[in-house]
Amino acid sequence: TPRISMDSLRNTLHVLVFSATAECIGSCFMPTMAYAGVDMTGLTMNFIGAFFEGYMGVLEGIYSRNKKFHSMGTMCGFVRAGFLSTFTNFPFVAYHVAELTAEHGKRYGFLVLSLVLLAGVIFSALGRRFAAWVLPSLSSHQHSKSVKLIPYLPFVAVLIVITSLTLAGAIEGFVHDPFDPDWPLEHRGRWFDIQELLLAVVLSCTGCLVGNALGDSFSVPWGSWVCNCVSCSLIAAAHLYGHFGYVKVSNLLFVKFIASFCGCISAYNSWTYETVQLWQARRRLFAATNVMMTIVPAYMLFLGVRFFQKYGWSYTLYNFAHETLSGNWVEKAN
Repeated sequence: TPRISMDSLRNTLHVLVFSATAECIGSCFMPTMAYAGVDMTGLTMNFIGAFFEGYMGVLEGIYSRNKKFHSMGTMCGFVRAGFLSTFTNFPFVAYHVAELTAEHGKRYGFLVLSLVLLAGVIFSALGRRFAAWVLPSLSSHQHSKSVKLIPYLPFVAVLIVITSLTLAGAIEGFVHDPFDPDWPLEHRGRWFDIQELLLAVVLSCTGCLVGNALGDSFSVPWGSWVCNCVSCSLIAAAHLYGHFGYVKVSNLLFVKFIASFCGCISAYNSWTYETVQLWQARRRLFAATNVMMTIVPAYMLFLGVRFFQKYGWSYTLYNFAHETLSGNWVEKAN
């Protein structure tokens, strides 16, 4: 049997620590925001993750080619594989847009979908530009020990702002969920919040490891595509499982399985980074294909789930396709 090296265990530990940190920030500190029916909290987290993915991706490439700072390049990789893969959530984007389509019609859903896709790629490109702006500072201070801290300054700044707002009372609650799902406890208090957070951390770390293993098994950009397909398929199956009454959809384990485990398997951050890479390499047709092959199947899958939850099996696949394109079923559902 092959032996697991200490370096491999140490690398895995780094990824898990970053993953747990991202889950804690998302569960405890991110404020709940919504506008015109759009969940701005989830979209904001994805956009922030896309920006830092572009930023850390460039620094990882530069550091990895420099023997003196090779360890820093490895650490940037841990941030991308652990923190950013947990902080972002691709199935959320596809499912939320499917919900908006069901509630407000296909035009509104397509508009939000287009804006989300465009914004994610733009934020990733901005992160790459920001890294290029930081790099001259790295070159002029190559012999300074403080240069190793530069990649983490944006993370430190974000943590300081979030912690300050929390201590000032601007963000209420420990685990900020005003509608806590069902949990087998009679009394809900701080201990309930701790259990909820621990469950989310365990599922996030597990999903992060599964996602990284899947992504590393395929070449770029197929690794991200496989991760996104697997996570979306699991969520669709979970919703259908809940629809048949096998589990309460308000159950905490059910909610965290979808949000934490399946969300961490997905690869929204690396998907935006790879799309920008393909575009800048003038492989623009491949970049557009990467976008369409990723978001369209996921969007149609979740739209199908929403359709089934409203109508069951009484409609045929032809009727689903016809009425989805025409928008009639949305009006009928309302």
